[in-house]
Amino acid sequence: MREGWKICKRQGINPRKVSPTKYYYLPFFLLIPFTNWIYRQKGMQDRFEGHVQHSPEEMKDMYYTLLQLGKKYGINMPVYESYLPYLKEID
Repeated sequence: MREGWKICKRQGINPRKVSPTKYYYLPFFLLIPFTNWIYRQKGMQDRFEGHVQHSPEEMKDMYYTLLQLGKKYGINMPVYESYLPYLKEID
């Protein structure tokens, strides 16, 4: 996510001011319990699962778009790029 936020900043978007992204800037001692609590909620689990099941092409498109923008802006994205082999498996 942090690599993607660098792209946002290059485009003039401050991720610290956008909800829910701004919450990911909390200190870890707050972020981890908060994130665990959110993702234990049935509604959030259903939403995430539904998105993964029904939008794989959209998710792949978002991945490749961000990868392309990272290259355009000269942003090093080693973590993000490490997911590329997994996407190629399902292409």
